[in-house]
Amino acid sequence: MHGLIGPELELDQTASVEQREAPRVALMLRNAKLSIDGVEILCIVRDVSATGIRIRAFHRIPEGKACSIELWEGQRFPIEEAWNTGDEAGYAFCEAKDLDALVYEHGPFPKRPMRINLTMPAAIISGETGTQVTIRNISQQGACVESDGVWAPQLLVRLQGQCLPDPLHAKVLWQRDNLHGLVFERTFALADFARLAARLQKLPANIAPGN
Repeated sequence: MHGLIGPELELDQTASVEQREAPRVALMLRNAKLSIDGVEILCIVRDVSATGIRIRAFHRIPEGKACSIELWEGQRFPIEEAWNTGDEAGYAFCEAKDLDALVYEHGPFPKRPMRINLTMPAAIISGETGTQVTIRNISQQGACVESDGVWAPQLLVRLQGQCLPDPLHAKVLWQRDNLHGLVFERTFALADFARLAARLQKLPANIAPGN
């Protein structure tokens, strides 16, 4: 874990990545998704090196052994926890990475919003009719639900479920077999969505102060 960024390290935000001595460190403030024992946590990458990464979450980060980090463009890397102070944590990559590729987002996948994958019962309310659905994933902008129901494209509906804000209005965007894509009428702010994702996955409710 040599070169892993620690909580006490202060970074010069104006320093160029190219000017740093090995192990090089790059300051980053970008969204990522941390997976710990099957639980998915939306977080912010604070800084990264070829050997490790430091993240900050909007709630307490659980400890766990089966960890990975999903960065921009859907790239996922196995990692190991090095330290955890509650809402911040440092992880070591299981193998050294190309720092430039991490910093400049080189990768084979198109960028997309971070999705939290889960299996959660909910209901789509259209007029006076409610239809049971299963939420398969959710993002700041929308959700994918599974159901045998049929809704017209662009139909305005209400998605209702435990821990979801009510009302949560959305439009039906697409349908493929029994999967349906919804786009929310109002996009979640990052911090609000991160905390919602934690509640949906029944993570401890204690929220990091100042977030």
